[in-house]
Amino acid sequence: MVEKITGKYKNKGIDMSNFLKENKDYIQEAFELKNNIHLMLGKALFELFKNLEYYVIEKYNLENINDMINNQELIYSENKCKNWFYNNEDIKGHQKEEVFGTFFKIDENFLLHLDAATHHFHIGICKYQIVENKIIITNETIDSKIPKLTKREWSKLKWYSIDCGNFIQYNNCYKNLDDEKCNLKQNIDLILSMFNL
Repeated sequence: MVEKITGKYKNKGIDMSNFLKENKDYIQEAFELKNNIHLMLGKALFELFKNLEYYVIEKYNLENINDMINNQELIYSENKCKNWFYNNEDIKGHQKEEVFGTFFKIDENFLLHLDAATHHFHIGICKYQIVENKIIITNETIDSKIPKLTKREWSKLKWYSIDCGNFIQYNNCYKNLDDEKCNLKQNIDLILSMFNL
């Protein structure tokens, strides 16, 4: 059914504009797909974060410190992942989400951060300090040895990151996360190599 609606179907002779008119049996499925698309895409983004967390913990043995971050708006959740896909649309009544992700403690000065911005996925670093057992991200300048890192000064977060591309649209890393050629893993490796990890 999805292949027929999206036009990615073996029989390219089918006119998609007339498909539902001629195949009324698929109308209910089309509405179910439409009504659940953000939930389905949100689960894919949520799983992407989980898989990348697993990669960082297993390969580098870094501590995930999401529960210690002072500003919990910066931490991903299933609901934020679902709502992130509304950023590409103008639908009244739907909360858009941006600038959220997951954090890892690299050392006593730096955090690794994986982030869903407005449309793009970013991987980068930020400086922090601990105040009353909470991690507060600071706005300190970083002397970066990684030429790909760009300074970002967003309203919720000031940090340095690599823009990994538009993930609100389909990107092969959603299906090729286990592939070592995945640019997300390569960028994580690049950044952590700066810390001799």
